[in-house]
Amino acid sequence: MSDRRRSRFLTGVSGLLLIGLAACSNPAAEKPATEAAPVAKAAPARPAPAAPAKPAEPVIPGGLAGTFGSIETRSAEGFRMQQILLNRPELDGQRPVRVAILVPLTGRAAGVGQRLLDAAMLAMFDQQQPRLNLIPKDTQGTPEGAEQAARLALAEGAEVIVGPLFGNHVQVVNAVAEPAGVPVLAFSNDSSVAGRGAHILGVTPTNEVRSIIGFALARGHSKIAAFLPDSVYGRRVHQALVETMEQSLGELVRVTYYPAGAEADDELLLQYAREFADYDLRRQALEEERARLESNGDAISKSALERLEVLDTLGDPPFDAVLLAEPASRLPTIAPLLAFYDVDPVVVRYLGLGGWFASDLQSEPTLIGGWFPGPDPGFYNSFASRFSATFGTEPDRIAMLGYDAIALAATLIRDQPAGQPVFSESALLDDQGFAAYYGTFRLRADGQSERLLPVLEVARDGLRVVGSPRQGFAPLLN
Repeated sequence: MSDRRRSRFLTGVSGLLLIGLAACSNPAAEKPATEAAPVAKAAPARPAPAAPAKPAEPVIPGGLAGTFGSIETRSAEGFRMQQILLNRPELDGQRPVRVAILVPLTGRAAGVGQRLLDAAMLAMFDQQQPRLNLIPKDTQGTPEGAEQAARLALAEGAEVIVGPLFGNHVQVVNAVAEPAGVPVLAFSNDSSVAGRGAHILGVTPTNEVRSIIGFALARGHSKIAAFLPDSVYGRRVHQALVETMEQSLGELVRVTYYPAGAEADDELLLQYAREFADYDLRRQALEEERARLESNGDAISKSALERLEVLDTLGDPPFDAVLLAEPASRLPTIAPLLAFYDVDPVVVRYLGLGGWFASDLQSEPTLIGGWFPGPDPGFYNSFASRFSATFGTEPDRIAMLGYDAIALAATLIRDQPAGQPVFSESALLDDQGFAAYYGTFRLRADGQSERLLPVLEVARDGLRVVGSPRQGFAPLLN
């Protein structure tokens, strides 16, 4: 593979363009499939997590392309998106490539869809690819709307579909796109809907579990437990844990499910947390040790008894790391509960998944020192700053997928030889992968994606990177 191909899509190219985005901002251009009042921007998300000090130009994750400085092809602050979009440059005889983006712009997830579309526009501004013609379509947040959006996109000549957002919409859209030979690059993280031309761009539980467990094992935590919500997501995390541990020398000691969404005073949640921590057994061991020392009656035993006064249990749980698969908003309910039953974070490493990514985790003492995979805070903060300056709202993690998908499309348009299909299977399944804001990734023939994610630690002053992503896609564990 040439250096040009290896640099992939986050490096800028010359030229002033952005054709196709006029469809998002030109009143005379294409409207969403369902006419509606302008979608209000979502309320600002949590502030971006504080990033550690970074070099002036940190290397792009995975080492596949340039430096972070080269990603920032030009500042987005204060630019007038509409003016740029209305500047439609000539294509010099090259045909336009139509890329449909299917997101909910009305309905229950309109805020998420708007941020995905905004990020896609930011990617077009950065990539400066004159042939890329973006076709936004509103899925309305329903399977029926997604199907209609897909049919409209194909009728308008879309050569690839970016989106939809929800897993149960992916199959509906792909049923329309597959017979036409049009690939689907979905934002969903539901790996069960991948395949037959549908590719999953979302970060799947398998990707995250492999990242965090591989890191924990390498750092000496060989006895892993998981305290999981009893939900579809919790079950998939469990499956990913089993598959990951089968490839390692570690041991999956215990997995306990609790009622999904339970509050801290829920009796079942309390019972399961207590049993998970072996609290009663360890409490009994403490009482027996106290009785033994009291019966001895000697000075050494009395001194040992004094030391036991500050303990609630004796001995540690049978695991040295525990995985919590909750989002940041739920962690203050679950993590302190385990600590209450003597799963001491000084002894047992608390592990998480990408849902932990938030700016205020350090406010919960139990989580200090916890590890989880996620986007590099330096990359996220830069993206969030430019996004906010451009659109006046704060993005979230999923918005980065909107940027990455359109930047991927721009790269393939740039790199494919004239006369060759832009979104062929061989082009999409590049073994080197693609450097991206949300971690270097590559697509597989089965529709799954693999991502190389850094590992973050919850420090007292915010998040810091403690584990760099792997430098390639070799097997994670031996």
